[in-house]
Amino acid sequence: MTSDSNSSEQEAGTAPESAAASKSVPKQTPAADGSRFRLLVVTNIISIAMAIVLFLGLVYSWTATSELRRIQADLGDLEAFETRLNEKINLMNTGFQNRLERTDDRIESLRSELMTLNATLQETGAYLENEIRDLRADTQALSAAAGAGSSLTLPGGSPAGVPAAGNNSFAQQPSAMFRRVVTPDGKVRYEKRR
Repeated sequence: MTSDSNSSEQEAGTAPESAAASKSVPKQTPAADGSRFRLLVVTNIISIAMAIVLFLGLVYSWTATSELRRIQADLGDLEAFETRLNEKINLMNTGFQNRLERTDDRIESLRSELMTLNATLQETGAYLENEIRDLRADTQALSAAAGAGSSLTLPGGSPAGVPAAGNNSFAQQPSAMFRRVVTPDGKVRYEKRR
């Protein structure tokens, strides 16, 4: 009986330990193992799908980045083209400005020459008008004296009514560059020979 009592004591002593052990480790049932397996399979499928999506995102971003790099290189080429174009336009503008400045300088020099020529012509015209007035006054004085019957002599030594050969040498000698034209109303003018 002692062996029976020992075995019952052992059962009684191990009973509380087995109760604690049964509480800490749940019993595995085949249905619980199947749901865990399914959960692992679904998790792995989701992980693989996420990896594929991330890989496609990487490829897409790489493609977009390479296109951006190509566009950036094209923009760099456009900047170089713009710089070359600006240099050529500036060179052309500088050439035009130099030509305009030279033309402006030439126009200014021609204008000053024209002003000088105009002033000279005005002085010459005023001088000629004075000489013509003096000649008319002398002619009127001579004709008045010739009409009175007095015999006046010209500075060349000829009488007033007869022209002297020395005085009219300009009118009698033909010029190489000009010809004398007498109009019907008695006016004399000189034309340039061609």
